[in-house]
Amino acid sequence: MVLIHDSVDQCVSKNIEGGCMHSKSVSLCIILFLSLMLVFSVSVYAQRTSTPTQIAPKVSAGGTRTVTIINNCDQDIWWGVITSQKAQKDQCATGYYKHPGNGGDKINKNGGRATITVPLEPICNANKGWSGNFYARTGCKQFGNAWTCETGNCGGQEHCSKEGVGGAPPHGQAEFFFDMNGNDFYDISGVDGYNMTIAIKPTSIVGNTKGNEFWCTESACKFNFVQEKNTDDETYCPKHMKVRVGNKLVGCTSDCQAYDAGHGDKMANSWYCCSGSWSGPAGRKDCGNCCHLKKASGLTGTPFPVPSSKWFKDKCPKAYAWPQDDASSTFSCQSKAYEVTFCAK
Repeated sequence: MVLIHDSVDQCVSKNIEGGCMHSKSVSLCIILFLSLMLVFSVSVYAQRTSTPTQIAPKVSAGGTRTVTIINNCDQDIWWGVITSQKAQKDQCATGYYKHPGNGGDKINKNGGRATITVPLEPICNANKGWSGNFYARTGCKQFGNAWTCETGNCGGQEHCSKEGVGGAPPHGQAEFFFDMNGNDFYDISGVDGYNMTIAIKPTSIVGNTKGNEFWCTESACKFNFVQEKNTDDETYCPKHMKVRVGNKLVGCTSDCQAYDAGHGDKMANSWYCCSGSWSGPAGRKDCGNCCHLKKASGLTGTPFPVPSSKWFKDKCPKAYAWPQDDASSTFSCQSKAYEVTFCAK
């Protein structure tokens, strides 16, 4: 997988104030991947129903990546970013990867674009990399010196420039790990819910172009969860997962955020959040209904740890629906550039 979800976002999804502190890692799964860049973890990849083709890199995609964010929505958005923590000191590097650009800006509706250059940073063995997520912030307004957004609120900032601080959910995320000397990894994550449809595709491939469905292809979630026929309608999002600002429906959150947000003690060891004793690897016997994909490796049991994960996975089968949902959600490629489209169709 691209990523290993190693922490839980401890934001209150239904409160538009404040932002998300990620003291240990991004709430998507990138942090520990540095140790897995060149080989696959058997415990993760043995679970894949269709394993991405692994092709030895022939050339380097270089020391930077270009990410172009496209706004196909009928409203203006502000792009946001949060980066992962690097490996620990004994693994060559520490601290967070830097936020590219100024951490986010407004993108005009109906086709507006923002092009972001992401410099890769030293990690291990003369290699360089970068790990982080891009997301869309909606309904952003300025009040005096502070900013507030209906989704993706970033601690009162206009730009999400503070390392380790991301936007408050719900919002889908475009997650990346860029590797100068190896393959890049990318995915769409709905672990923190969705506020719009979203897609990623490589646009400047320098390595092999042929592989299976997870190699240099589009990763997307194009089901619109943020709609309803009436307030009781659960066709698109269960009632307990709907997030409103006033009477306005702005997002569809996860069970983790719906039930445990705002309770740090619960989120640290939560079935709904797949955290603590619930975040075991495949085959683990001591954690009850652990949050891994059991059926993919031939084990018995449900592949969906909590109700919201099944809801999201049924609608977007190739996007992350819970933190350990590696088996059918991780894409890889060698490309100098990528496009992230919000309100993707």
